[in-house]
Amino acid sequence: MAPTGTAEEENFRVVLLGIGKDTAEEKEAFCRRIASRYGVARSLLEKIAESPPIVLKKNLSRRRSEMLAHLITSAGGRVSIEKREETIPVGLEFETGDSAPLALESCAVRKSAGGSWSVVGRVRNISSEGLEETWALVQLFGEAEELLTFEEVPLSFDPLPPGESAPFRAVFDGRLVLKRVTVAFKSASGRPIAARDRLRRREWIPVKTVLPQGDEEPKDSDLDGPVLELYVRPGEKSRAKEEEPLVPDGEEPLGGMASVIKPETEVFPSQCEPSEEGRLKDEPSERDRGTASGEETTGSLVEEKEVQAQGALEVSQDEPDEKEPERETEGERVASLRDGDFPAKDRDEGGPSDGSGEEAARDEGLGLLSEAIDSFHEAHEERREEGPDREEASSFPWIDAFREAVCSYYGEDRDGFSTWFRKQEGENRFQGPFHRVVTILTHARFSQRCASEEALENTARVYDVMLKKGLQLEEIPFLKGTRFASAETWRNLFFRAIPKLREISEHLLSKENWEALELEKLIQIIPQMSLEASRLAVGWLSSLTSDKIRVDFRKTTPEVGKALYRVAARLGIVDPRFDHYRGPQSLGDLKIEAFARIAFPEHPRKIEAPMNWVGKEGEPSGPCLPIHPICAGCLFEAFCPKLRLDFDPAEKGLFPTT
Repeated sequence: MAPTGTAEEENFRVVLLGIGKDTAEEKEAFCRRIASRYGVARSLLEKIAESPPIVLKKNLSRRRSEMLAHLITSAGGRVSIEKREETIPVGLEFETGDSAPLALESCAVRKSAGGSWSVVGRVRNISSEGLEETWALVQLFGEAEELLTFEEVPLSFDPLPPGESAPFRAVFDGRLVLKRVTVAFKSASGRPIAARDRLRRREWIPVKTVLPQGDEEPKDSDLDGPVLELYVRPGEKSRAKEEEPLVPDGEEPLGGMASVIKPETEVFPSQCEPSEEGRLKDEPSERDRGTASGEETTGSLVEEKEVQAQGALEVSQDEPDEKEPERETEGERVASLRDGDFPAKDRDEGGPSDGSGEEAARDEGLGLLSEAIDSFHEAHEERREEGPDREEASSFPWIDAFREAVCSYYGEDRDGFSTWFRKQEGENRFQGPFHRVVTILTHARFSQRCASEEALENTARVYDVMLKKGLQLEEIPFLKGTRFASAETWRNLFFRAIPKLREISEHLLSKENWEALELEKLIQIIPQMSLEASRLAVGWLSSLTSDKIRVDFRKTTPEVGKALYRVAARLGIVDPRFDHYRGPQSLGDLKIEAFARIAFPEHPRKIEAPMNWVGKEGEPSGPCLPIHPICAGCLFEAFCPKLRLDFDPAEKGLFPTT
């Protein structure tokens, strides 16, 4: 097996982000290709196909990470190759989440071309008053946690106006060996100034590397080390012809540039040695020798290989590990790896052929895949021994109580429109399904610009005239205006939107079953209909017209804002120190989405409204206030672990996305 490089080079990992567009057909094709080519049990592949994002292997050299990544992408998977970011950690002293006047937004430790250390940062005044004579105190600590030196530097602006930021920079001797750095702020007289920590810390960064596409042969110069012959070579054309195309006609090949998405899972590095039965030999098999010499392979060995692979997994599973896997970060799912491959009986005992170097590298790539499958199988079997709900119970022991609380929230009509709508239905005020649907769309459009009471008042004024043919502007009652439009302007805009309101209403009734995301896009065609308003409309259509329109919410995700993130952090779903939210596909977003799918797989967005209601700020506010929440009467009071009550988790872990 080819060398993997020095320990310093083994700081890459491969993350499986998904398979194609994550359709059932693409997942099935992925499992079929891997199983038929590499002898992996289909049952295990199907479990992995449902688990992304998941770390397949860490502590790899760049060459080995690219080998494993290409093996996955050639079968239709989407991967990210990421490198561990080796940085000197920066901490904030006198940190608080309660009425701090400053917020540390960035700070980095760099070594200049001249060899000196530079600590460069930026701090923002988040108070309502200007700050005068503010200094930054930067301290350097060595390997034994001893204080090496410190420096006091003034902020670049004095005074620092409210809402503005100022940089600071401290320079130190480059011969110092650093372990960590701390930053504090103080006045000119020496009085400490409290600050909030808004630093964005990242352990892994994506590596932009071009992987070979489809059946394309990589060159040794494409990677950072010799790529022996992991991929199908011209001598194996007969075998390659029998395999189906890696990318269907008309579709763009998968793989390419590694994605920048951060995974939701973390890694348990494996320290296990392979069993003798599970180790691949360097000699090529009889089948491979026949293929390399141009002979055509006949028949299918897929079933035989699956049986053998399962046997190998069971053997390696029963053997004791020399070391227990060490957990690095809590709350992650794992596909840690073993160095065993397939049973020795899968290979021939004959001597090496001319392509032995090619087979060695190919075996190395197959070994990486086998290791990932092996440990995933072990982890799954351990979970299955304790029951199918073990993962849910261990991570969120209160998940059942959470589901009951959410369902109780929806048991009450918390928006006035639903109550009003059902009252009109009871009095037979609607003239058929079209009238009901167009009323819902009309109210959703009013709701985005007006307060809820004013929106409902506008809806009640106009819903009777929506069915009238040849409707004129003068026949529309006067409406309540908004903060952005006068009453007359809002009335004129509504009149212009009526044709689209009617057209979309008719289209919605043209079929019974809809996907929620498809409905949202369609409804947004209506003038002045925002994304938020379209989501309101979809929710009302599902609950108020379910006899005519059925909505599939399985592909939806909750919209993460301050309120929802705060509640998620206090429930323990995310850790604001590490699971930062920076928009869709950020680590915080992925963890909240994963929890939503565990709680309500048929309707992940169902958690959004109750969690936002609990964490609502303003008047009236929810019980989960930014600091020192009022837990009595909270929807989740009975089971909430009540974490991080002394600061606002949203201030620490949720970052603006614009």
